[in-house]
Amino acid sequence: MLTLNEGLTLLVLGSQLIVFWQQRKLMGRQLIVSAEAEERAQRHDRLSVRPLLEITSYFDGRKMEVKLSNEGVGIAVINRIQLFVDGVALSSDNRDLSPVAVVLNALSFDSSHLIGKASAFFTAGDSALRPGGSITVIDIGLDGTYQYSHMGRLRLIAEYQSIYQEPFKLDWQVGTAEPTAPTVA
Repeated sequence: MLTLNEGLTLLVLGSQLIVFWQQRKLMGRQLIVSAEAEERAQRHDRLSVRPLLEITSYFDGRKMEVKLSNEGVGIAVINRIQLFVDGVALSSDNRDLSPVAVVLNALSFDSSHLIGKASAFFTAGDSALRPGGSITVIDIGLDGTYQYSHMGRLRLIAEYQSIYQEPFKLDWQVGTAEPTAPTVA
C-alpha cells in the first residue's frame, strides 16, 4: 500500500509523463509544418531567381557584334554556346586557326578587310553569367565593304541553366528580328 505522499508523487509523475508525451507529439507536428514551409520557400526561390539570356546583334558594315546577356535575376550557368554559319557548326578546336579566323573563313570575309581588335567566343563549358552581365560572342571591326546579308547567315544556340539546375536553350537566327523565347531543354 502506498502512502499519501507516494500516491501524490506517482500522480504528479504520471501527469508529467502525459504532458511530456503530448509535447513530443506537438513538436513532431511543428517539425513537419516547418519542413513543408521550407520546401515551399525553396520552390518559390527557384521560381523567382531565374536567368533569362538574350542575344543582341549590331552590324553596320564596319563593325559586327553579337552579344549574349543575362536579363534575368538569377545566375546563368552556360553549358554551351554554338555558332553556326549557313547551318554548319563552327568549331574552335582547330589549333591552327583562332576563333576570329574561323568566323571570318566561314563568312567568306577577307581578313585584309579586318581592322582594329577582333574577338570571337563561341564555346563555353560551365561558365557563369551574372544578372546584368554579358558575353561578347563576336566583335569584329571591318573596313565597311560588307553588307548586312552576311549577318543573316549566322545562328547562335546557347544552352544554359539556372543555379537550381533547370536547363534552358536559346536558339536565334541572327537575321531574324527576335530570338525565340528560351525553352526548357
